[in-house]
Amino acid sequence: MPLIQKIKKIQNLAKYPRRRPVIGIVPSFDEAKVLPMSPRSLYLRRSYTETLASVGAIPFVILPDMKIADIMQICEGIVLSGGEDLNPSFYHEKLIEENKSLLREPDERYVWQRELLEVCEAKKMPVLGICYGMQSLNVYFGGMLHQDITIDMPDNVGHVLSSHEIQFSSPMLGLEEGSRYMINSRHHQAVKKLGDGFAACATAPDGVVEAIQRGTMYGIQWHPESDETGAIIYRSFVELCAPRVV
Repeated sequence: MPLIQKIKKIQNLAKYPRRRPVIGIVPSFDEAKVLPMSPRSLYLRRSYTETLASVGAIPFVILPDMKIADIMQICEGIVLSGGEDLNPSFYHEKLIEENKSLLREPDERYVWQRELLEVCEAKKMPVLGICYGMQSLNVYFGGMLHQDITIDMPDNVGHVLSSHEIQFSSPMLGLEEGSRYMINSRHHQAVKKLGDGFAACATAPDGVVEAIQRGTMYGIQWHPESDETGAIIYRSFVELCAPRVV
């Protein structure tokens, strides 16, 4: 297509509004540990759906009972929600003794999520991983995790049920390079080795990686739906996913 025709096509597209994108959300899985009254459950903090709806998306919880092909037809973007610890066997490590009593996300979730990410990568569908979601996204691309920050980094700033500052080294989802934010932190694991193609976009003062990006795949270690960064991050992600009505 000649350049002038490409320019006209872009100009014509700009005349059309964008419709509200459907954002699929992967919930947490449970095997009667978090919810002891039910042997197999799926659950999700309502703050995910509330925040996405508030910035113009249609939140849609996706399940392993759905065909991935159907999910791809329905959704314009995917959010990987938080969860418990990721089984270290997925990044070729043995579980450390100190973590054996802690809850772990069922393996079923990572196995299914891995299939989902394979299709998302092929179709270039935007993905946003939150906390466990970021960690599992990093591992999917060959990265590794600190199984426990307090063991590997005893002088850390405190990441479990705390607030601390982060700083962005590159722009990401509406947050500018050099910007600083106070965020709500509730994790004891973190990225140790970046997955293939990922860049660290934000870090805590102790060097813990707090945000990563690989093309249109993003990872956030904190829970932006719980602090001032949420509206900016989710709105930018939704705008990235929004299809044009033509």
